[in-house]
Amino acid sequence: MVVEILLSIIGALVTFLTLYTIKHTRKAEKSLLERQNSPTYVGYSFIREQMEKESYNQNRDYYNTPETFGAFFTLFSENPMNRPVMVDSACTKSFYENLNINIDSEMVVNSQIMCIMPFLDDYDDVYRVIVESSRKQGFNCIRTDQENKPGNLLQYIVKTIVESQLLIAVIDNRNPNVFYEMGIAHSLGKSVILVCQQKDSSKVPFDIQSNRVLFYEDLTDLSDKLSKSLMAVKSNNITGS
Repeated sequence: MVVEILLSIIGALVTFLTLYTIKHTRKAEKSLLERQNSPTYVGYSFIREQMEKESYNQNRDYYNTPETFGAFFTLFSENPMNRPVMVDSACTKSFYENLNINIDSEMVVNSQIMCIMPFLDDYDDVYRVIVESSRKQGFNCIRTDQENKPGNLLQYIVKTIVESQLLIAVIDNRNPNVFYEMGIAHSLGKSVILVCQQKDSSKVPFDIQSNRVLFYEDLTDLSDKLSKSLMAVKSNNITGS
Protein backbone atom coordinates (compact mmCIF):
# COMPACT_ATOMS: atom_id res chain seq x y z
CA MET A 1 0.00 0.00 0.00
CA VAL A 2 2.78 2.42 0.96
CA VAL A 3 4.70 1.55 -2.19
CA GLU A 4 1.65 2.29 -4.34
CA ILE A 5 1.20 5.68 -2.65
CA LEU A 6 4.88 6.56 -3.22
CA LEU A 7 4.65 5.51 -6.85
CA SER A 8 1.55 7.67 -7.30
CA ILE A 9 3.32 10.66 -5.75
CA ILE A 10 6.40 10.16 -7.93
CA GLY A 11 4.20 9.83 -11.00
CA ALA A 12 2.40 13.04 -10.14
CA LEU A 13 5.72 14.88 -9.66
CA VAL A 14 7.06 13.61 -12.98
CA THR A 15 3.88 14.71 -14.74
CA PHE A 16 4.05 18.13 -13.08
CA LEU A 17 7.72 18.67 -14.00
CA THR A 18 7.08 17.55 -17.58
CA LEU A 19 4.17 19.96 -18.02
CA TYR A 20 6.15 22.75 -16.32
CA THR A 21 9.11 22.22 -18.65
CA ILE A 22 6.92 22.12 -21.76
CA LYS A 23 5.12 25.30 -20.70
CA HIS A 24 8.31 27.29 -20.12
CA THR A 25 9.99 25.89 -23.24
CA ARG A 26 7.07 27.05 -25.37
CA LYS A 27 7.14 30.41 -23.61
CA ALA A 28 10.84 30.81 -24.36
CA GLU A 29 10.32 29.77 -27.98
CA LYS A 30 7.50 32.26 -28.33
CA SER A 31 9.63 35.03 -26.84
CA LEU A 32 12.52 34.21 -29.19
CA LEU A 33 10.19 34.13 -32.19
CA GLU A 34 8.73 37.52 -31.25
CA ARG A 35 12.24 39.02 -30.99
CA GLN A 36 13.31 37.50 -34.28
CA ASN A 37 10.23 38.92 -36.00
CA SER A 38 10.92 42.33 -34.54
CA PRO A 39 12.49 44.79 -37.05
CA THR A 40 15.02 45.83 -34.39
CA TYR A 41 16.22 42.31 -33.70
CA VAL A 42 19.71 41.48 -34.86
CA GLY A 43 20.99 37.97 -34.36
CA TYR A 44 24.46 39.20 -33.43
CA SER A 45 25.55 36.14 -31.47
CA PHE A 46 24.13 33.68 -33.97
CA ILE A 47 25.61 35.46 -36.99
CA ARG A 48 29.02 35.81 -35.39
CA GLU A 49 29.00 32.21 -34.21
CA GLN A 50 28.18 30.92 -37.68
CA MET A 51 30.76 33.10 -39.40
CA GLU A 52 33.49 32.24 -36.93
CA LYS A 53 32.69 28.54 -37.28
CA GLU A 54 33.00 28.84 -41.06
CA SER A 55 36.21 30.82 -40.76
CA TYR A 56 37.66 28.36 -38.27
CA ASN A 57 36.80 25.34 -40.40
CA GLN A 58 38.24 26.87 -43.57
CA ASN A 59 41.42 28.02 -41.89
CA ARG A 60 41.80 24.69 -40.11
CA ASP A 61 41.52 22.81 -43.40
CA TYR A 62 43.89 25.14 -45.20
CA TYR A 63 46.57 25.56 -42.54
CA ASN A 64 46.44 22.03 -41.18
CA THR A 65 50.12 21.25 -41.78
CA PRO A 66 53.27 23.02 -40.55
CA GLU A 67 54.32 23.54 -44.17
CA THR A 68 51.23 25.45 -45.29
CA PHE A 69 50.93 27.38 -42.03
CA GLY A 70 54.58 28.36 -42.06
CA ALA A 71 54.47 29.42 -45.69
CA PHE A 72 51.54 31.77 -45.15
CA PHE A 73 52.09 32.96 -41.59
CA THR A 74 55.69 34.04 -41.19
CA LEU A 75 55.21 37.20 -39.15
CA PHE A 76 54.41 35.71 -35.75
CA SER A 77 57.64 33.74 -35.86
CA GLU A 78 59.49 37.02 -36.39
CA ASN A 79 57.82 38.74 -33.45
CA PRO A 80 60.39 39.57 -30.75
CA MET A 81 57.66 39.64 -28.11
CA ASN A 82 57.64 35.88 -27.79
CA ARG A 83 57.39 36.01 -24.00
CA PRO A 84 53.98 37.46 -23.02
CA VAL A 85 54.01 39.85 -20.06
CA MET A 86 51.41 41.78 -18.11
CA VAL A 87 51.17 45.54 -18.78
CA ASP A 88 49.90 48.27 -16.47
CA SER A 89 49.01 50.90 -19.07
CA ALA A 90 46.28 51.04 -21.68
CA CYS A 91 48.83 51.67 -24.42
CA THR A 92 52.47 50.61 -24.65
CA LYS A 93 55.13 51.12 -27.30
CA SER A 94 57.12 48.04 -26.34
CA PHE A 95 56.12 46.22 -29.53
CA TYR A 96 57.81 48.91 -31.63
CA GLU A 97 60.69 49.38 -29.21
CA ASN A 98 61.53 45.68 -29.42
CA LEU A 99 61.77 46.15 -33.19
CA ASN A 100 64.04 49.20 -32.71
CA ILE A 101 61.39 51.45 -34.24
CA ASN A 102 60.74 54.85 -32.71
CA ILE A 103 57.25 55.70 -33.94
CA ASP A 104 57.56 59.23 -32.55
CA SER A 105 60.53 60.12 -34.73
CA GLU A 106 59.87 58.09 -37.90
CA MET A 107 59.15 60.27 -40.91
CA VAL A 108 56.20 59.57 -43.19
CA VAL A 109 57.16 59.28 -46.85
CA ASN A 110 55.07 61.68 -48.92
CA SER A 111 52.51 59.97 -51.21
CA GLN A 112 53.68 56.47 -50.26
CA ILE A 113 51.08 53.72 -50.26
CA MET A 114 51.88 50.30 -48.87
CA CYS A 115 49.98 47.38 -50.38
CA ILE A 116 49.47 44.45 -48.03
CA MET A 117 48.38 41.33 -49.84
CA PRO A 118 49.19 37.63 -50.34
CA PHE A 119 52.57 37.25 -52.05
CA LEU A 120 51.26 34.76 -54.60
CA ASP A 121 51.55 34.69 -58.38
CA ASP A 122 47.74 34.58 -58.58
CA TYR A 123 47.67 38.19 -57.33
CA ASP A 124 50.31 39.67 -59.64
CA ASP A 125 47.68 41.21 -61.92
CA VAL A 126 45.77 42.59 -58.95
CA TYR A 127 48.95 44.24 -57.66
CA ARG A 128 49.71 45.63 -61.12
CA VAL A 129 46.29 47.30 -61.24
CA ILE A 130 46.75 48.70 -57.72
CA VAL A 131 50.17 50.15 -58.64
CA GLU A 132 48.87 51.70 -61.88
CA SER A 133 45.77 53.15 -60.20
CA SER A 134 47.94 54.62 -57.45
CA ARG A 135 50.42 56.11 -59.92
CA LYS A 136 47.64 57.81 -61.91
CA GLN A 137 46.57 59.60 -58.74
CA GLY A 138 50.11 60.66 -57.85
CA PHE A 139 50.90 57.94 -55.31
CA ASN A 140 53.81 55.52 -55.16
CA CYS A 141 52.55 52.07 -54.19
CA ILE A 142 55.07 49.58 -52.82
CA ARG A 143 55.07 46.03 -51.53
CA THR A 144 57.56 44.74 -48.97
CA ASP A 145 58.64 41.74 -51.02
CA GLN A 146 60.05 43.96 -53.76
CA GLU A 147 63.35 44.45 -51.96
CA ASN A 148 65.54 41.81 -50.36
CA LYS A 149 66.10 43.39 -46.96
CA PRO A 150 68.50 41.64 -44.57
CA GLY A 151 67.58 41.18 -40.94
CA ASN A 152 64.21 41.05 -39.25
CA LEU A 153 61.36 40.79 -41.78
CA LEU A 154 58.75 42.01 -39.32
CA GLN A 155 60.85 45.06 -38.47
CA TYR A 156 61.02 46.03 -42.15
CA ILE A 157 57.28 45.49 -42.66
CA VAL A 158 56.28 47.49 -39.57
CA LYS A 159 58.69 50.29 -40.45
CA THR A 160 57.15 50.47 -43.94
CA ILE A 161 53.67 50.65 -42.40
CA VAL A 162 54.80 53.48 -40.11
CA GLU A 163 56.33 55.41 -43.03
CA SER A 164 53.32 55.05 -45.37
CA GLN A 165 50.63 57.67 -45.67
CA LEU A 166 47.98 55.18 -46.74
CA LEU A 167 47.58 51.41 -47.05
CA ILE A 168 45.66 49.16 -49.40
CA ALA A 169 44.81 45.69 -48.10
CA VAL A 170 43.77 42.85 -50.40
CA ILE A 171 41.69 40.63 -48.13
CA ASP A 172 40.93 37.87 -50.64
CA ASN A 173 42.07 34.48 -49.44
CA ARG A 174 41.90 35.71 -45.82
CA ASN A 175 45.67 35.54 -45.54
CA PRO A 176 46.77 35.74 -41.86
CA ASN A 177 49.75 37.98 -42.63
CA VAL A 178 47.47 40.52 -44.31
CA PHE A 179 45.19 40.79 -41.29
CA TYR A 180 48.14 40.96 -38.90
CA GLU A 181 49.67 43.87 -40.83
CA MET A 182 46.27 45.54 -41.16
CA GLY A 183 45.84 45.35 -37.38
CA ILE A 184 49.20 47.06 -36.89
CA ALA A 185 48.19 49.78 -39.35
CA HIS A 186 44.87 50.35 -37.58
CA SER A 187 46.62 50.57 -34.20
CA LEU A 188 48.76 53.39 -35.65
CA GLY A 189 45.69 55.24 -36.91
CA LYS A 190 46.52 54.63 -40.56
CA SER A 191 43.79 54.67 -43.18
CA VAL A 192 43.41 51.32 -44.93
CA ILE A 193 41.47 50.78 -48.15
CA LEU A 194 40.10 47.23 -48.17
CA VAL A 195 39.88 45.41 -51.51
CA CYS A 196 38.11 42.11 -52.12
CA GLN A 197 36.74 40.12 -55.04
CA GLN A 198 32.95 40.24 -55.25
CA LYS A 199 32.74 36.44 -55.21
CA ASP A 200 34.38 36.43 -51.76
CA SER A 201 32.14 39.12 -50.28
CA SER A 202 30.37 36.63 -48.01
CA LYS A 203 33.73 35.57 -46.53
CA VAL A 204 34.73 38.97 -45.15
CA PRO A 205 35.51 38.43 -41.43
CA PHE A 206 32.89 39.69 -39.02
CA ASP A 207 35.12 42.19 -37.20
CA ILE A 208 35.83 44.26 -40.33
CA GLN A 209 32.40 44.10 -41.97
CA SER A 210 31.68 47.58 -40.63
CA ASN A 211 34.58 48.91 -42.73
CA ARG A 212 33.99 50.03 -46.30
CA VAL A 213 35.26 47.40 -48.70
CA LEU A 214 35.85 47.87 -52.43
CA PHE A 215 34.31 44.76 -53.96
CA TYR A 216 35.28 44.24 -57.58
CA GLU A 217 34.09 41.91 -60.34
CA ASP A 218 37.22 41.98 -62.50
CA LEU A 219 40.44 43.92 -62.94
CA THR A 220 38.77 46.68 -64.93
CA ASP A 221 36.21 47.12 -62.16
CA LEU A 222 39.01 47.17 -59.58
CA SER A 223 40.89 49.83 -61.50
CA ASP A 224 37.81 52.03 -61.80
CA LYS A 225 36.71 51.74 -58.17
CA LEU A 226 40.19 52.07 -56.69
CA SER A 227 40.98 55.10 -58.85
CA LYS A 228 37.81 56.83 -57.64
CA SER A 229 38.61 55.97 -54.04
CA LEU A 230 42.17 57.29 -54.29
CA MET A 231 40.92 60.41 -56.05
CA ALA A 232 38.58 61.03 -53.12
CA VAL A 233 41.44 60.48 -50.67
CA LYS A 234 43.59 62.95 -52.55
CA SER A 235 40.90 65.61 -52.90
CA ASN A 236 39.92 65.33 -49.25
CA ASN A 237 43.57 65.31 -48.18
CA ILE A 238 43.04 62.18 -46.08
CA THR A 239 46.46 60.66 -46.58
CA GLY A 240 47.50 60.50 -42.96
CA SER A 241 45.40 59.43 -40.05
